[in-house]
Amino acid sequence: MSLDKVFAQFDRAARRLPHLHLDGLSPSEQLAQIVAVADIADPDDLGYLGVGPIEALLDTYGDEIADEFEAALRTHRPFAVAYGWAAIQSDELSERFAPLIPPDDEADSEDEDPDGLIRSVREIDTATLLAVDASWLRRRRRRGLYPGWVHDHIVREGAHLISPVAVVSDEPGEPGELLCLVAVAMTDGVRRAALMSVLRTVFEGLPDALSEADQENSRAAMEGLESLSQWITDRMPNRLRRP
Repeated sequence: MSLDKVFAQFDRAARRLPHLHLDGLSPSEQLAQIVAVADIADPDDLGYLGVGPIEALLDTYGDEIADEFEAALRTHRPFAVAYGWAAIQSDELSERFAPLIPPDDEADSEDEDPDGLIRSVREIDTATLLAVDASWLRRRRRRGLYPGWVHDHIVREGAHLISPVAVVSDEPGEPGELLCLVAVAMTDGVRRAALMSVLRTVFEGLPDALSEADQENSRAAMEGLESLSQWITDRMPNRLRRP
């Protein structure tokens, strides 16, 4: 979707949506009001809720209302669609909520994801995963693994899962970019979740050997995984942690 189309869509949404009276409300009350508006909103207006009040709510009270927010994502599809537009500050919450973003089935979804890559799942070995991550580093993409920590704790002969959750950019003349959820197999026997920006061409070149049933089971297994970034933060010396 072009930026002009997005801005026009948001301008219409700002005029059509009921005004949100959030001042003085508790975080839970703010969440309830946003969910209620999403439930009655035109589908074209949901993005405005995501980049506005949802982002603000999570950036301010995300840790406090994470469980309530996840429950709302699971039970209110319009709200989950709206959240899919948000770009929140917390990597931990982004990784936690990413599997709950519904696949885009609106009219223009075929233009944004013509090959049906969103929520498809590929299983890849460690060498391939690290190569994909290295390509992210070379292009200075926004999201990737944490090389020092991951290389020390990743299973060398492991199998990892990777699944696109959003099309980040797909403009003519630009390399298409996908935001992917990755389930990284660690040496302690636990898979942990991370978000990674991957070029569309790179993802399309990954082995596609899982059946539809296996992909569905893999997507379910990826939900609720511990965040890799939080796992790393918990093991950092106190002097290196963010205040």
